[in-house]
Amino acid sequence: MQDGGMVSVANVYSYFACCQFRVLMSQIHTHLADGYDIGLAALAEDTLADGNIGVAYTYNEALVGYEFVRDTARLVRERGMKNVLVTNGTAELSVLEELLPYIDAMNIDLKGFSETYVNQCLGGNLQMNLAFIEAAARRCHVELTTLIVPGKNDTEEEMRQMSAWIASLNGGAGKEIPYQDRKSVV
Repeated sequence: MQDGGMVSVANVYSYFACCQFRVLMSQIHTHLADGYDIGLAALAEDTLADGNIGVAYTYNEALVGYEFVRDTARLVRERGMKNVLVTNGTAELSVLEELLPYIDAMNIDLKGFSETYVNQCLGGNLQMNLAFIEAAARRCHVELTTLIVPGKNDTEEEMRQMSAWIASLNGGAGKEIPYQDRKSVV
């Protein structure tokens, strides 16, 4: 942890089956096997004491165990720090509503803009993802990320539709939402 930085934390679950997650899990299990375990209050206190500005919930899908995020984020906020959530945005809006009072910013995966790809290939729920993004963008800073998988979610039409939808968020203010696409190397 460095002064003025963010502490990144993760639970040990993931919604989507991906090779990056399997590699991370082997590292996390090794870390947990070493006996590293701290309570939520200790995490918040240590984050503040080390001069950090907040906590980022990342590395895997934080919303699988969203209660951890909610409870930790509340303690972090009570200590005057910031909370950043990195998520695939596949959760009921009721979960989002529980988190929003404590979350300052989100980086949300927009896996694609085709129900065939998101729902059938990934086992996700595109409409749930879009509703989550829409609701989050109204209440906190949102950035979007798409992992481009050649031949799966990279058609020009899909990218144009996705771009138009993002731009339309918040009555057209979505043009200001940072968007990043990454090309898969797998």
